[in-house]
Amino acid sequence: MSVDAPTRYEIVVRGELGESFSSTFEEVSLEHRNGTTLVTVDVIDQAQLHGIINRLRDYSLTIESVTHVAQGESQPERGRDTE
Repeated sequence: MSVDAPTRYEIVVRGELGESFSSTFEEVSLEHRNGTTLVTVDVIDQAQLHGIINRLRDYSLTIESVTHVAQGESQPERGRDTE
């Protein structure tokens, strides 16, 4: 039985989410960027991705973008605010 590798998505939401918020989403990492929060998540299928998006909606958060991060794609340096 073959199990596909997780697929990474980056979801940008308006506002800076607190660290207590990440405990609600154990499978995500949060990074603040100029008044928004980058939510990075590895999902095993579309159902899991939609579940996370639905939870963000349930918190009345504005989703600005959802981006698929291709395998092997170079990532911008983390931990620095962009201007």
